[in-house]
Amino acid sequence: YMVIEFEDGVCLIPEIWMTPRKTHCYWPRYKSQAKIWKAIENQEAADVENWNLIDIKAIL
Repeated sequence: YMVIEFEDGVCLIPEIWMTPRKTHCYWPRYKSQAKIWKAIENQEAADVENWNLIDIKAIL
């Protein structure tokens, strides 16, 4: 896991969601916050074709 700072907050995410250069991460498009937390907890593989690619402000 990695602690990531985004423009709008901080979150713990699976390292496998990071891009190779660690400047962006993939983020699920789930509407349910519970489903997002479950994906984080289970370290669900990033769906690079369907998930959002988010800019990272900092790795903490």
